[in-house]
Amino acid sequence: MLAVVLLVAGCTGGRRRGGGPYVPTDGGGSDGHVTMPDLGPAPDGYVPPAPVCGDWTVDEGEQCDDGNRTSGDGCDSSCQLETPASCGDYTVNDGEECDDGPSGSELCDSDCTLAMCGDRVVNSAAGEDCDAGSSGSATCDRDCTYVLCGDGLLNAAAGEACDDANPYAADGCSASCAVEAGWTCTGAPSSCTRMGGGTIDRSASPALSIPDANTTGVTSTISLTGSPASTCTVDTLTVDVDITHTYIGDLTVTLTSPGGTPVILHSVSGGTADNIVGNYPTTLTPYGLLSDVSGEPALGTWSLHVVDGSSTDTGTLNTWGVHITCI
Repeated sequence: MLAVVLLVAGCTGGRRRGGGPYVPTDGGGSDGHVTMPDLGPAPDGYVPPAPVCGDWTVDEGEQCDDGNRTSGDGCDSSCQLETPASCGDYTVNDGEECDDGPSGSELCDSDCTLAMCGDRVVNSAAGEDCDAGSSGSATCDRDCTYVLCGDGLLNAAAGEACDDANPYAADGCSASCAVEAGWTCTGAPSSCTRMGGGTIDRSASPALSIPDANTTGVTSTISLTGSPASTCTVDTLTVDVDITHTYIGDLTVTLTSPGGTPVILHSVSGGTADNIVGNYPTTLTPYGLLSDVSGEPALGTWSLHVVDGSSTDTGTLNTWGVHITCI
């Protein structure tokens, strides 16, 4: 210590640099550079100053030093390099609502926003098949599932006019989600109701002899025109028949709609019984289904065809008629 004091005292001039060790200004080299004196080994017990983060010097243990202790500029407050903030790094950064990694989670989308159907981000972890926004699309329903007729979600973009939450027809909404004739459907799931359309009652009195043992038989027609037939769709149908015959087991009686749908009313049954008089299906049991013509237009020509397929017994088609309830 004495040598250091003497050295400093022996200098004729000098200055201190930044509060650091004394730096003499004389005794320098001919080029004007200062020659630092050899101060010898550090005294016993000397502890060098600790590195200071923010002093523009990268000291031991520091990865960087940008002259400040502010994070968010690439070099953090402890002089360590910062990883650039990004969605998917499991850290919720500024502008992010959440961050559950690159694939997201049930609660957090992969774009670091809270999971929500209708945000146009498909989140399979949240059970989404698709996400086309709040209105859906032709392939994606608004609940973020694929379009399926019968799921109760009305999707006009997919061409659905109704969806009554079932895949069945004849209830107002068809199996392809179209409104059936004579029905109105509203809401989702759709509620369908029949439209009222009145009734039609028409009859004919042909008094036609039925050829014996002749497959050609006889045919009588009823033509429905004007109102309400012009706007009528068949809901229910009953048929009056008055046929005199001495052996009804010979007869086949067929009704045909304007649309060409045949309904067999009587098919060589009844044996030796006489006459077919009554109403199908009120007092007589039809062989076929009258409901086969439901949903068809009533407008046009209805026909009744009677054939006697066996010889000996004969008869007459006296009268017949239709009673139609319109949808």
